[in-house]
Amino acid sequence: MKHTPGPWRADFGEAIRIKDAQGNTICTVTHLTKAGRRKASEVEANAKLVAAAPELLEDLEDRLSQTHCGCEHPACRRCLDDSRTRAVIANAKGEST
Repeated sequence: MKHTPGPWRADFGEAIRIKDAQGNTICTVTHLTKAGRRKASEVEANAKLVAAAPELLEDLEDRLSQTHCGCEHPACRRCLDDSRTRAVIANAKGEST
């Protein structure tokens, strides 16, 4: 599974739509929940985070490729961090680890 390429942007209106570079809606962030409505500031923050997702994923993958340790020593903190980063990346891509 591959996500829609970035960049994405949040289009603020009555509903907040996350759109790709061609203006196609990827998803909509809403104020409504089962318990009522979210605060506008929370919805805006959620939309900005979702819109930044492709850039965040790309940066995380780039940083991992540049800084990974790879010694695989059980006590190596960097290798543990690398393993966690790979798990976050796999989760973001909908892959199992």
